Amino acid sequence: MAIEQKAVGSAGTVSLDEKSARTLARGRISRIVADRDEHLSRTIRNLPKKRHAWLRAIQRNVSLILGESLLLVGATNRHVLFVCLDPVDDRRGWLEMSCYVCRFGREPESVTVALLSAHAIAQLMVRRRDVDPIAILKSEILKWTLIRLMDTEREQYAILPTETGYFTMGRDEKLGMYVFTTWLANRQLTDREQRTLATLRKEERLGFSEKLSNLV
Repeated sequence: MAIEQKAVGSAGTVSLDEKSARTLARGRISRIVADRDEHLSRTIRNLPKKRHAWLRAIQRNVSLILGESLLLVGATNRHVLFVCLDPVDDRRGWLEMSCYVCRFGREPESVTVALLSAHAIAQLMVRRRDVDPIAILKSEILKWTLIRLMDTEREQYAILPTETGYFTMGRDEKLGMYVFTTWLANRQLTDREQRTLATLRKEERLGFSEKLSNLV
């Protein structure tokens, strides 16, 4: 496994090739939901019966159970939304962004928002020079992009800005959702592309194009 230790400042401390990154990611991803679903189901069944107490308890308890896989929590006076990372059963090394909606007095509902391909995850690890895909995904994902992702009209292609770069996404018509295809770092971009990406971040919007350069 090609993992070279070196000092690279804020970009990370290791140099990975994609094969090594995928191997590390598969092992890490397989551990994030061990025993979680059973614990989650049991906790939800035993929540308080009064609404305000239920709201407080579900946010606290479910957030603890989802732990490191949790990306976002949103709440109103009657329901709570959790966005988290889950493994994809039939695609080893992939992740899905799952949205769990818990409504007072009703059974929880879940929907898959998007899929992150093994290549996209590996490229994030390689370019960030980091061996923990979950930690770097959480550090890169901007919370407002998750809301935009759920609200978008589903254009064929999209650019999703992150903290230090961006993901490219393509819509899979059979699955009816976006698939994250790769990740590029700010340092790989031209000055014009960096300005365009900065504008997307400032205005809190996705870019609907196959390539960032098409938005310049």
